[in-house]
Amino acid sequence: MDQAIKSFAEALEHSKVGIFFYAGHGLQVNGANYLVPVDAKLTTAVALEFETVRMDLIQRTMERLTETNILIVDACRNNPLLRSLARAMGTRSMQIGRGLARQESGVGTLIAYSTQPDNVALDGEDRNSPFAEAMLKFIDAKGEDISSILISIRNDVMRKTQNKQIPWEHSSLSERFYFVPPMPVIPSDAPIPSPATVTRLSDDPRLELELWGAVKDSQSIPMLQAYLQRFPQGTFSGLGALRIAALEIKPPTLVRPEYPKPAVTPAPTRSVIRQTQKELKRVGCYAGPVDGEWGDLGKKALLKFADLKGLSQILSGPGQAAVDALKIEKVRVCPLECEEGTKADNGKCVAERPQNNAPAVAAKPPARSKSKSKVVERQRRQAVRKAPEKKKWELCFGTRNEVVNCDDGGVMFRIK
Repeated sequence: MDQAIKSFAEALEHSKVGIFFYAGHGLQVNGANYLVPVDAKLTTAVALEFETVRMDLIQRTMERLTETNILIVDACRNNPLLRSLARAMGTRSMQIGRGLARQESGVGTLIAYSTQPDNVALDGEDRNSPFAEAMLKFIDAKGEDISSILISIRNDVMRKTQNKQIPWEHSSLSERFYFVPPMPVIPSDAPIPSPATVTRLSDDPRLELELWGAVKDSQSIPMLQAYLQRFPQGTFSGLGALRIAALEIKPPTLVRPEYPKPAVTPAPTRSVIRQTQKELKRVGCYAGPVDGEWGDLGKKALLKFADLKGLSQILSGPGQAAVDALKIEKVRVCPLECEEGTKADNGKCVAERPQNNAPAVAAKPPARSKSKSKVVERQRRQAVRKAPEKKKWELCFGTRNEVVNCDDGGVMFRIK
């Protein structure tokens, strides 16, 4: 697909007229028209930019390279991929419209749709759509310019669809364009062959047929002119004149364009790298600093995200595509990885608590400082010095086998 667009653009560089015809599925998102190739799936929002071709890009390329451009698009049909794209978009601020959006043409450009903007065209019962059948019917009308041909196509489609489908065009052409030019005008002073000569040359149909068979597919104008000189009123004289006119105009070959690959991808700016780091951190894939420097941590984080979301073929480095893909995700993507001795708790790594059956560690008594111990010892000594001395007493033996206090005679105990 990329090679076809490149070939088409290269052909435009050497042409005066560019013709682009597309028949297939198309859609409009936020007012922009996208042409959908047959292998597109559109299962994600990012796929819209990578699996489709923007029509305005094709128009700008043609207008930059050629003076006259014709874009005919039969792509306003009911697209079965709209549902999958709508599911992929979710609640994002993207508006998917019916058919194709109105697209203005620049100077020297004509844009034709198979139906009006914001409407869906019919596929038709046969192999071709009503619009394509009408094109095949009128496009080779001799001497009719493109505007007249589109009027005939519009009337034919409206008649077949009972006015349900109305082809539309927007033209800024600065000159008439013909698919089959009118017959060249013969100068008034050119010699008119005599009837006798014409009759004599036309009486030999085998010679005319052999000569026409030899030159009909030739790309040489002199060889075709040789046939007209021998048979100016021959059976194939009209076709010969048309072949000469077509070779003089050299209309470009209709080529299906494809989106060109950029020659060089510009290096991402620090601002884009910071946005990529910020979004990677938000979805839980990046633990480094948001500093605009792209290193191994960022590469591993983006690779992890791309693998988890199936975008490894698309996201190869920091850039706007990576930022857009990351912004789509509203929740954490990469699982939280905690170090040994910690565990995940509400999106954070916290220290693990000891189990209930683990033996409790006895708490050590607080160490007493040396200065405090000295103060306590000094206070104890002072208390000992201040304490009153106990009065000493003596025991004496009294009568009746009694032991008494010698001072007051109180009986202490008796001896039996």
